[in-house]
Amino acid sequence: MSQSGWGGQGPSSQDGSSQQGWGQNPQGQQGWSQQPGQQAQGQQPGQQGGWGPAPQQPSPQQPPTWGQPSPCGAPQGGPYGGSPAYGAPQPPTPPRKKWPLILVAIGCVLALFLGIGIITATVLLNRSVGGDDPTAAPTTSGSPTEEPTTEATTEAPTVSGSSEGAAFEPADPYGESLKTPDEIWSILEDNPMTSGTVSTIGSCELPGTPKEPSDEQLQATLDAAGGCLSSVWSTASSDRELPWSNRSLVVYKHPDVPSSAVCEPDTFDAETPRVCNIDGTIYWPSGSGIAHEMGASGAVGDEAELSTAYLWDLSYSYVNAGWWDSTIGIYYSQMSQGLEDDPDRQAEAKRRYASQNICVASLMSMRVPTAAQPSETVRGILSDPKTWQDGPAVTAETHARWIKKGLEADGDLAACNAWKAPLDEVA
Repeated sequence: MSQSGWGGQGPSSQDGSSQQGWGQNPQGQQGWSQQPGQQAQGQQPGQQGGWGPAPQQPSPQQPPTWGQPSPCGAPQGGPYGGSPAYGAPQPPTPPRKKWPLILVAIGCVLALFLGIGIITATVLLNRSVGGDDPTAAPTTSGSPTEEPTTEATTEAPTVSGSSEGAAFEPADPYGESLKTPDEIWSILEDNPMTSGTVSTIGSCELPGTPKEPSDEQLQATLDAAGGCLSSVWSTASSDRELPWSNRSLVVYKHPDVPSSAVCEPDTFDAETPRVCNIDGTIYWPSGSGIAHEMGASGAVGDEAELSTAYLWDLSYSYVNAGWWDSTIGIYYSQMSQGLEDDPDRQAEAKRRYASQNICVASLMSMRVPTAAQPSETVRGILSDPKTWQDGPAVTAETHARWIKKGLEADGDLAACNAWKAPLDEVA
């Protein structure tokens, strides 16, 4: 930028302040370097120095320096004693500080984020307290469907097992029962496993089983059948908010009880699978069971059909496991002990319990795909009273009757509720 010869603004300095063209005449002398009491050059005696125009015409080499600062540092009046002359130097304007603006901007951003956070937290809190969980799996019960409520509840969840909505409270397997036999009888009549329909699983593949399978072949069949039954029980239990644990299967030759078994060796026998709920394992003695008899006798010659017979045979052992997990079996044991002083009623309870177990085993064996269900031939043998002998609990006729009920129940657990059946049906 060009310099102003009349006190104008000169080139800007590096720090942003302006350089004024006010202090030099053509000879390089500053206009206010005269000290008080000295006579200015070319000044007549008796005249006072100052910044106004001299009486004589100024020299062409010394133009008037209007608007130059006075010795006191403050700008003086213009050539007529009025306001400061145009172009007079003003106090330099300090550069504006940007930090206040930056701090204000940061504060606004923080306030915005804080507001969003408060709103989000409020929405989430309202959902968690008052709203229903849209991802909760539906449960199955015999009670009518009720309208959902938005009120929060702190009560422990209960399982409805009847059309009246009775709550099921699991038993303590290791503690002493505080319920009377009559109270337990009512629980066994009306619990989550006495109503509702058991769903059919989507897949179940069984390998063919020879008439006289080796231990390895038997193990393969039982493992496959056990996987299918575990899926059936897992679904049925979950739908009723009951616990379920899968079981392992071990084929062994009696009396060589596996050393890994936790249950006492004297509780094992050669004719009956041992369901050891303590270690979650079913120990299967080779050569035992109705399925083995069907194959060995030639009653069932097809290997695929024989595998379905093993699935039914194993299903009876899974009822034992299901009653343990749900504690229904624990309730029965406690009631039976409480009825020791009433042997007639104790015997009746034993018949009803055995009838229910046979029926539920048959029902569960049919909740697999058709190819894995007990074949028509197998079902005919199972539901024939001649296949069975009178036992300590029920007669052969009763045994066959409740097997047929389960096979034809189409998954309806109410069909297997022997606790409400007429007395002559559980003889």
